[in-house]
Amino acid sequence: MVPRTTLLLTALPNGMDGDWDEVARLALPPPGRHAVPTPVATMAFDTMQELFWVGNDYGRVTSFYSSELQKHTSFRAHPSGDGPVRQMLFHDKGVIALGTKSVHMASRRGLPLWHIIHDNMKDLRCMSFTSKGTNEIIVAGLQDQMFIIDVNKGEITKEIQTPDQYTIMKRSRYICAATTKGAVNILDPISFNIVKTWNAHTSMISDLDAQHDFIVTCGYSLRQGQSYMLDPLVGVFDLKNLVSLPPIPFPAGAAYVRMHPRMSTTSIVVSQLGQMHIVDLMNVNTSNVRQANILTYLTMIEIAPSGEAIALADAECNVHLWGSPSRIRFAELSNPVEFADPEEEHSRMDWDTVTPINTIGMPYYREQLLSAWPTHLISDVGAPPSKIDPQFLASLTPIDWGAYGRNTKTTRRNQVGDTRTPDKSTASLQAPKFLSEKARESANSNTMDRRISDVADALGAAELSSLKADVPVMYRNVEIKYSKFGVDDFDFGFYNRTKYSGLEIHISNSYANPILQVLHFTPLIRNITLQHTATACANPTCLLCEMGFLFDMLEKAEGSICQATNLLKVLSNHPEAARLALLEEDAPGASLTTMLQGLNRFLLDRMTQDYKSIAPHS
Repeated sequence: MVPRTTLLLTALPNGMDGDWDEVARLALPPPGRHAVPTPVATMAFDTMQELFWVGNDYGRVTSFYSSELQKHTSFRAHPSGDGPVRQMLFHDKGVIALGTKSVHMASRRGLPLWHIIHDNMKDLRCMSFTSKGTNEIIVAGLQDQMFIIDVNKGEITKEIQTPDQYTIMKRSRYICAATTKGAVNILDPISFNIVKTWNAHTSMISDLDAQHDFIVTCGYSLRQGQSYMLDPLVGVFDLKNLVSLPPIPFPAGAAYVRMHPRMSTTSIVVSQLGQMHIVDLMNVNTSNVRQANILTYLTMIEIAPSGEAIALADAECNVHLWGSPSRIRFAELSNPVEFADPEEEHSRMDWDTVTPINTIGMPYYREQLLSAWPTHLISDVGAPPSKIDPQFLASLTPIDWGAYGRNTKTTRRNQVGDTRTPDKSTASLQAPKFLSEKARESANSNTMDRRISDVADALGAAELSSLKADVPVMYRNVEIKYSKFGVDDFDFGFYNRTKYSGLEIHISNSYANPILQVLHFTPLIRNITLQHTATACANPTCLLCEMGFLFDMLEKAEGSICQATNLLKVLSNHPEAARLALLEEDAPGASLTTMLQGLNRFLLDRMTQDYKSIAPHS
């Protein structure tokens, strides 16, 4: 059990709150399901969102949300065999992760934007933004080449030879780069030339930070016995005047250092064992010493851009987040964090063979549906082979393995004719045959059992020319064709093979058909009208009677076409119908929606009045 880290930050100078405490502790997730946790390779606070980013030794980058460190995203930035994630920088489009042999940029959702690999990328260690802000970065390492990368394009724009090898880079007034020899090179952010070299430590630099006009460093010195020891002094350099300042004493051995992002002269120095100094560079005598009680040693620290949170990483793969519980935040000006869309809950419904499809519903759409395929995407599958002429079969000479004869075909070898295309129409369903024609064909036909119905033939011959019309063929208006026997000879059963009858539309005021069908399938109204029809009603304008006759006819027709002529004639003779503009001849340009609404109110009102007029004994 690791004891709770205790860090007393009461009465801190320079405005830091005294109620700071450990608000969260996180164990870095292992690289695999059965793998052991790994130490933190690098960590950083996002500069634009409330996210905390951590990289491990296997090239994986993980982000955590808010002070509770809830896992947000995780993605592999580099191959696991290439080593750890070295550093991370933040762009408004995503996060840039530096590996040993590659540079990777991904969105904050984890989607890769670009990945750069170069033959001269052998041991990269650090990177920094240039004079072009977040649009360009410079990448360096333990090698003789530096690379300039365009962040927007994801391309290497320039390769620069360098006399020194760099381990840490920070951007302030200049680009400050720590070398392997304990010096800090001050680089011009435009030309990348060395402006000044500052020999900060005798051996090497363990940590470096640059904010405003100052550089602070921690490093090692080679002591007797050929061992490296942490220097008890923190180096300070003035970037404005390019001169070194008196160092800050730190007897415990300075391992890590950070400048406060909002307090230009405040620095936080931490030892490997958790001793912390908060010191003013202009007055080193005002430092406050605090202790973080940990069982192991610290491996790195990081401070949030807002200055209101500090992250400590230890050797046991833990990350400790410190701050004021009441006001902790990471970025100074945070953008909203993008989360995954919540899964929409679908209401469960009973589904069987009689469930109406319209109960499922469809979203509103303005474009053509995918199901309305154009003609060139439709092909016939499983077409039966064409029948062989019986006379040709009779002319064949039989042998042991079959029969042979003269080839009478006009096609080439392996050429097959399309037997369906010539029979297809261009843009509509084939009209059904008249009932009289079917009767004659049935009398003359020797085969009573037809293998393919007329409906299947018509659908097979249909062309879905969706490029020519917005409405698919199956849903277009049907044109009724008349023979010499009139409308009774039209085969309505070709389009309706159910027991539910339709109403003919080629009569006056047929716009009322949908309302009449709705009333017919309303059990209460249907029962009342049928009951009233059985009474001795003598009112010639009684719509309740006419509805009862119509509903009775629809029930007995069992799928045959019906007419609402009598009911519509009574409606047209009703004195209130013309006054309410319910007749087509009186309102030729009126909206059908308005007329249907008015008709519905009128019919319901008249049915109520007619029902009240029924004598109780009838």
